[in-house]
Amino acid sequence: MNIYAPQGSEFEEIAAFAEELQETGNSEEVVIDFSRVKFMTPAWSVLVGGLLRQSKKEKPDIKRKAINFKRLSYAAHIGFFEYFGLNYGQKPDEAFGSDTYVPICIRRIDEVRKLASEKFTAVGDILHDEAERLSTILTRTDTGDLQDTLAYSIREILRNVVEHSEAEDFVFTAQYWPGSRKVEVVVADQGIGLATSLSENPGLNIANDEEALKQAILPGISSKAWRNKKHYDEWANSGYGLFMTANLCSHGGSFALISGGKMLRKDQDSETFLPFRWPGTVVVMQIDTEKIDKLSDRLAALRDEGAAIERSLKKTATGPSKASSSAKPSKWKRADDKSV
Repeated sequence: MNIYAPQGSEFEEIAAFAEELQETGNSEEVVIDFSRVKFMTPAWSVLVGGLLRQSKKEKPDIKRKAINFKRLSYAAHIGFFEYFGLNYGQKPDEAFGSDTYVPICIRRIDEVRKLASEKFTAVGDILHDEAERLSTILTRTDTGDLQDTLAYSIREILRNVVEHSEAEDFVFTAQYWPGSRKVEVVVADQGIGLATSLSENPGLNIANDEEALKQAILPGISSKAWRNKKHYDEWANSGYGLFMTANLCSHGGSFALISGGKMLRKDQDSETFLPFRWPGTVVVMQIDTEKIDKLSDRLAALRDEGAAIERSLKKTATGPSKASSSAKPSKWKRADDKSV
């Protein structure tokens, strides 16, 4: 059975590729043909590579072969082929990256927790450091609204993966296009998915993947926040991370959330749903760097908007944790130190 890899980054085409892989059930051999590939984005790399990785895991007895791929030198350089098990090019994390891209990187969640323990700090601090490193690479500066916005958005998504996915690892990559002044960041896991995760909350009725996506971007919605009593904890899970990030990104670009069998796409004017098979959860953030407002002002507005929505849904509102409503841990910690 021959399958063509998607030629570009259109989500509909990648979704169709996912369905074709699913239909290989009784095939003795599957040939993946990369001859049609024209344009690769971070989303293309993570989604296509992740789908091939999962297919190999689910159907290990099928013989697999890739053809017409050696012309894709950039894909080889960023670790795309090694990501799904083809011995060609560099491994994930191996390329140094540049001021316009971050190669495919894989982090084991148990190692993130171990590092936090060794440093006597919170997991959130470790993830924030990773997020700032990525945003500094892409913006070529460690200050400013764009750097703050990227660091905040990446950090909140990484927190959601570590706290909710139950995955062994997660993958991320990013790219900045100077010509269009746009940034794309992708974070993905192959864990339990949003529907299963949110079903742990007895106050939610999650009937399907589409409902899980709708609920996930509402404020105060979480599989764990409902039983969290430590509201003083700066890294407390308040169920605001996806709400804040989705609205922040869509205000100056677009936001996509994929889990189970559905995808939600959100921009400033609309929300749409698309069938998309993915075992776990993926977040794709696209930001127009020319539309970035001052982050502190935007977060304050979203915090107030979220609290109002939460009250309308639950009659009461706990509001976001410090982490979900602040750009940098260093700022709130310095403020706390001064008050002691």
